[in-house]
Amino acid sequence: MHATKADFAQYLFISEEQLPINADRLLSIASDQIDSVVLSNYDSTNANHVEAMKKATCAQAEYLSENPNAISGYEMSSFTIGKTSATMKENARYDGFSKMAASYLNKSGLLYRGARLMGGEY
Repeated sequence: MHATKADFAQYLFISEEQLPINADRLLSIASDQIDSVVLSNYDSTNANHVEAMKKATCAQAEYLSENPNAISGYEMSSFTIGKTSATMKENARYDGFSKMAASYLNKSGLLYRGARLMGGEY
């Protein structure tokens, strides 16, 4: 995992006792989701990467706690109370993903999918 419960509590400006009961699960799922979009761009020896991954994991865990359907890969797009109707949409690559988490990763270059030149220095 890229963030601890202490990191998550600090991110939310609350005590660890105030964290959701499933905080460990949220952090674990958030870490996996962050890994799936960062791919091989993460360098654990780069302090900026480590900090961005921690913040992004906390932001994603917060998002998941507020949007529990995003955990399963679906997000509520509409809901009707009268005669109970719900519409779910399947998540695309960044749907169901915290915009704040994406921002942390993008600022540190972890979402970059650019091309590299092979065989020469430029």
